[in-house]
Amino acid sequence: MRSRVIGLVAAVLAVAAIFAASAEATNQTFRYWSTTSSGWKGSRVTVDNPDSSQASVSSGDFFVTSAYADGGLANGGNLIQQGVTYEYKAAEGPSCNLGSSSPALYYFTEKRVNGTYSCYSNGSATFSTSHLQTVDRGSDGTWYAYRDGSPTGITTTWSACGGDACTLAAFAEEASFASGAWAAKYAGSGNTAWQWWNGAAWNTINSATTQPGTYWSAPSGPFPGGIWSFTYSH
Repeated sequence: MRSRVIGLVAAVLAVAAIFAASAEATNQTFRYWSTTSSGWKGSRVTVDNPDSSQASVSSGDFFVTSAYADGGLANGGNLIQQGVTYEYKAAEGPSCNLGSSSPALYYFTEKRVNGTYSCYSNGSATFSTSHLQTVDRGSDGTWYAYRDGSPTGITTTWSACGGDACTLAAFAEEASFASGAWAAKYAGSGNTAWQWWNGAAWNTINSATTQPGTYWSAPSGPFPGGIWSFTYSH
């Protein structure tokens, strides 16, 4: 979202040149796939919403856990992500504003187009529930967002990497180094592990490298199976 203090997971495939050149690079934790070629057409993962004891947000702050794809963030590059946010008086237009009077947990789709972010609420969320969050590129060349297989109606396109993803990620974020807590949890027994889409089939991501960001823990838990997580604490 607008200001990025990121705990980000993305599996490494080829090149290491990624977020470090962009403004979004500040204080990240990440595993990633990054490329300048085409072929990566989607990212999906079961996101386990934290329980209420694992979530605390300050006024003017938010947390995010999501499935994420981008067309390269340098020079105003584009992105789309789908997931859950815990927001308190840190609204982003046009409709990520459910925390305007008190902390609110809700689903969202966000996209960035030529450097401009837009965030769309998908409705209230519930602690301690699990949902499959997906972003993928359809046969028409458009990127779509889904929760539990249902489209959110938010779409985007870009030209970098042949219109496919330059980066795929299972993603976590905090806005402003504020006091708070958040457990960004993924997958779980019987749920869908983090996967990438090649246009014909979903494939589990089995290999990853991690760099912790400020106030974010290193990932814990079995990867790719089981429940694994990043934890923010400050």
